[in-house]
Amino acid sequence: MALEIPKTQYSGSIREITIGGAEKGIRVGGESCYPFYLFEGEMPRLPRIAMEVYDADPEEWAEAALEPFKGVTGDPVACTKMYQ
Repeated sequence: MALEIPKTQYSGSIREITIGGAEKGIRVGGESCYPFYLFEGEMPRLPRIAMEVYDADPEEWAEAALEPFKGVTGDPVACTKMYQ
């Protein structure tokens, strides 16, 4: 007896947009299913993750949380370069 995964049909989709300029812009969206539910629809692009760019040291963060951002939390330019 084979396992049948129940599938949900979706009538909508996520609108596709470009973030950024023509040269370095990235396209996001276009999915016709829940994230990673490829058995129900299409996910034409890899997921993107947005991060904050810090211009001041976060006061309430634990030392362990600040460790990956050491030296760049007070400098927005250095913080942005770290993510590229």
